[in-house]
Amino acid sequence: MSPNPSESDEAAPLDQVERDIAHQHQLKGLRDPVAHLPHEISCEIFTHCIPGPHERHATLSEPLTLLGVCTHWSKTALSAPQIWSNVEIRIPSKLVITPEYIAFLDAWLARAKTRPLYLSIRGSHSLYEEITRIVVSHATNLRELVLPCIQYLFIFPLGNTTFPSLHRLRLQEYSSYDEGSLDIAVISQILRLTPQLRQMVFGERYLSRRTVSSPTLHTSLTMVSIVNAEYSEPQVPCILKDLTLPSLTHLELTLWSKSQLDEFAEFLIRSAPPLREVRFYPWPRDGNMTEYRPSFEHVLRLLGDLPSLHLLGPAEDVFYEILADSSNSSSLTSLTVQRYGRTTVAHLRHWFPALMKVLVARAASGLREFELYMEQLEDETVAYMESFCGENENNEGRPVLQELRARGMR
Repeated sequence: MSPNPSESDEAAPLDQVERDIAHQHQLKGLRDPVAHLPHEISCEIFTHCIPGPHERHATLSEPLTLLGVCTHWSKTALSAPQIWSNVEIRIPSKLVITPEYIAFLDAWLARAKTRPLYLSIRGSHSLYEEITRIVVSHATNLRELVLPCIQYLFIFPLGNTTFPSLHRLRLQEYSSYDEGSLDIAVISQILRLTPQLRQMVFGERYLSRRTVSSPTLHTSLTMVSIVNAEYSEPQVPCILKDLTLPSLTHLELTLWSKSQLDEFAEFLIRSAPPLREVRFYPWPRDGNMTEYRPSFEHVLRLLGDLPSLHLLGPAEDVFYEILADSSNSSSLTSLTVQRYGRTTVAHLRHWFPALMKVLVARAASGLREFELYMEQLEDETVAYMESFCGENENNEGRPVLQELRARGMR
């Protein structure tokens, strides 16, 4: 039985419409292949388009750009929590924190769902209660936190909120706008609230005398960097004085006085940490390295299993005598000596030969890598180094360098 002519006439346009739609989908697929990828692959592509946790965001725009391309991209971006987990909040110095801005940040962080959060606050050194509330409200998921100034450290005692997933805490470099000082009591409070903290990196800080009644134990911390360029009082304690860190493997620290060195030695005895790299600056404030020597040597002997040491070294002969003694840090395989400030030929003539003696003594006990950092080199200084270490057989340092290379040193 043949179809009704009227029904056949109606079906023809519908078939054509379906063919046109299918053809349109094919054209869109050629123009936008992402639209036809599996959802998981699209999310992974979007993830690689966003700066990673340790890359600075130029703005907060990257995920928002994905929302504005098309409906499909918008749905994909909103269903990919990993692209919302890295947030940098830049606060201009005169920004008025509006309810709309807070709502925007809350919505952003909510899209990360339960993903680990990497949050960086930069810009203003004023403590905004609205910003601290956001930080505290997401304390459970915070994995890394970068704060602009000391004032923001007060978010940690706020209601004794714990940060159970925080692995890395960084306080930005010292600023003239940064009022207040860093003390052991503040650090102890932070460690009590961050049981899984792995890395603590603080820029140049003023130190205060305030300490705690008993040492604070933290078993997860593996890396500490607290470089103190200044301090507010003459007898400030070592920042590690009342801490016990048995898992510490990497340390960067400034020690200005004999008493600080002695307190650092007590920390090493108490914690017995498995240190792999130490960068510290044993620079006596009064310039008396001879008086400093017993404490410095005691610390180096306590670092007997340390493989890598980075020192900011003065020009005094006693400093190099200490380093040449292989019983001090006896397991060293890598040594870096750093000098800052202007280096003249007179400086080099005084300590460069002594440094070569250190390397010869250390090469015999296992040192294999050595690096020297100097700043503000004059042309005459460079010429002296080339004449001392060059390949010419008359150069003073050539036999030393040959011996070091023969021992496998780089």
